[in-house]
Amino acid sequence: SSKTTFIRPSSPPLTTTAITEGDIITTRMAEPVVSGWLWKRGSINPQYKKRHFRLDKHLLGYYMNDETLRPQGTIDILTGELRQPEMKGNHVFEIHHDKRVYSIKAESEEILQYWLSSIKRQRLNLMASQTQPDLTTELPEDLSAELEVRRLRKECKLMREKMLEAYKQKKNADDIIKQLEATVAAQTTKTGNVTLRVTKVLKDRNVKLKAENKKLKTAVKALECEKTALKEAVANLT
Repeated sequence: SSKTTFIRPSSPPLTTTAITEGDIITTRMAEPVVSGWLWKRGSINPQYKKRHFRLDKHLLGYYMNDETLRPQGTIDILTGELRQPEMKGNHVFEIHHDKRVYSIKAESEEILQYWLSSIKRQRLNLMASQTQPDLTTELPEDLSAELEVRRLRKECKLMREKMLEAYKQKKNADDIIKQLEATVAAQTTKTGNVTLRVTKVLKDRNVKLKAENKKLKTAVKALECEKTALKEAVANLT
């Protein structure tokens, strides 16, 4: 069996490298890209052939060698379903699509698990970055739970922004009401300076603003209830 050694730099890790019998697997943390040698079963010839794989964004490409820029083919990890056969010791994982099943074999169990975790993490990052991801396959339980937590936290953030805006509108309405009440009180003490019609207009506007203020208070209360419910949902998932 091959011996694998993981090398991690002492500085903040921008890259993580695994070396096994001359084969190199590299992960760039800032822009997730994983590459290395694996074996792929052909669609016609069932034999496994060694190919250089690279995971970039949502595509897992396979190449004749590590210098070729044009891939022989690509596998979409978002629309495909990642599976691991129950047979032990073969170090194989599969990506199932409607028209084809891609069977890929690693050199060791350690490298197999490294690729599986890298693909799952990349799927999670890609789906979390999409506003409306097209999920055509069912997610594993651990990934779907983490995605749900991220979604709820994002909704909580938007809810806080809405509440701040509602509080701001409420404060502005309160200030306007106070100014109008002060204006009406001052003008009504000055006989002959303001007609009853002007006073009535000011009073009607004051009543309308009070009604809007009441609606804002109701909206703020509803937002607070929804925020509490979201926090409880996040707490239950974490």
